[in-house]
Amino acid sequence: MNNIKNTTQNLIINNLGINGEGIAKLDGITIFLPFALPNEEVEVKIIKEDKHFLKGELKSIITQSKFRVTAPCPVFEKCGGCQLQHLKYDEQLNFKTNLVKETFKKVGNIEFTPNNCTPSDNEYNYRNKISLPIRSVEGELKIGFFANNSHRIVEIESCPLQQNLTNKIIKVFKDFMIKHNIPAYDEENRKGLVKHLVAREFKDALLVAVVINGKEMKEANKLYEVLKQNFNKVTLYLNHNDKSNNVILGARSTLVGGDKFLVEELQGLSVKTGVVSFMQVNDGVRDSIYGDALKSIKSFNPQIVIDAYSGAGLLTAIIAKNVSAKVYGLEIISEAVDASNKMLKENNLEAKVQNILGDCSLTLPKLMSDIKNKTTLVLDPPRKGLDKAIINAILVSRPEQIIYIACGLTSLARDAAYLTNTKDILTDKTVEIVEPIYEIVSVTPYDMFPQTKHVETLVELRLKK
Repeated sequence: MNNIKNTTQNLIINNLGINGEGIAKLDGITIFLPFALPNEEVEVKIIKEDKHFLKGELKSIITQSKFRVTAPCPVFEKCGGCQLQHLKYDEQLNFKTNLVKETFKKVGNIEFTPNNCTPSDNEYNYRNKISLPIRSVEGELKIGFFANNSHRIVEIESCPLQQNLTNKIIKVFKDFMIKHNIPAYDEENRKGLVKHLVAREFKDALLVAVVINGKEMKEANKLYEVLKQNFNKVTLYLNHNDKSNNVILGARSTLVGGDKFLVEELQGLSVKTGVVSFMQVNDGVRDSIYGDALKSIKSFNPQIVIDAYSGAGLLTAIIAKNVSAKVYGLEIISEAVDASNKMLKENNLEAKVQNILGDCSLTLPKLMSDIKNKTTLVLDPPRKGLDKAIINAILVSRPEQIIYIACGLTSLARDAAYLTNTKDILTDKTVEIVEPIYEIVSVTPYDMFPQTKHVETLVELRLKK
């Protein structure tokens, strides 16, 4: 198919792709079309022509899906942060349930029917944290989000996904920058002061970090006074990041005013959240995932629980508080282990948990070789999933139960295939005659991020007897 770019076509959308885009066919070639829905007849302009696929731009909807709704966000089609605001929420859940099933099948060669996707209590206003790039573009202040696959800022006044306080801070901070003529960062010449605004809220408290390209912001104390006038309880930090990369937060932060941490009550634990602390953005869904993981562990009744990738230790502490087993946390970042140990001590759990600092591929097999008791392994890796060294360590040590919490669906399906022996770990090829090592007990998707393509998934596996 040649010279089809920039032509206009009328097409029928067949289904949704993994990124929430509509998929159609033109003379056997797949066309990806953002913001189109299944069974819609649409007018499409072809904007990209590749050897194996086409990409289109939606020009008009000729026949509309019964599941289409009006997106509440004025920059929905420009921002790139959301992909599904135009789809009814029940259908978003169905899409994510089916996406998990199909990804397990296509990536992992695993035929398994997942539970229905667990909904979020809030379809909007669920995010407790916001991170906004702040830039000077041709001398003009821009605050918003980066458009998809670019560093072009789409300006916003508010975001419908955010909770109240993290939305309010946008206007307050922009007005302050304009009033005091504070220079924003310019990516072209790497000059200017303010690079990002990061804020997290819990109940009526707000923690704000202004990321700066330098050592100080002389108006910082004035900003803190303005924040106190606008928010009931607020903490302000300056975070220092003078590097030219895609990392938002630098390694050093300076407290300007307010309490050093937000103190949160989570699952019966007192938890301190700071500038660099990781915390799931959807409180209700996080509690559902951790609650269901805990329920599976308690029903299995292990003598040992190993929490790999334990981070600052929230899930480790939840498990220790609620089960009688000895708990181990494995984490490679020393600051995270220090934070976990402090939290354990503050919650009187230090006697029940032993944190081990080091690379999980080294610490896990050593720990497992010394353990002869009934063991549960909890895995909550980054989006890229498990390194093969970790998979090999698991297959050698063979803990009886695995609880795998995943934000990366494709990597989860791949890792599940290695563990269930539907895919060979050395060759990555499908295994013809499957002799299972582990068997899947349950797969449950969770809508941690409504209105987006993302899905969080909890899998329970048990060693095949």
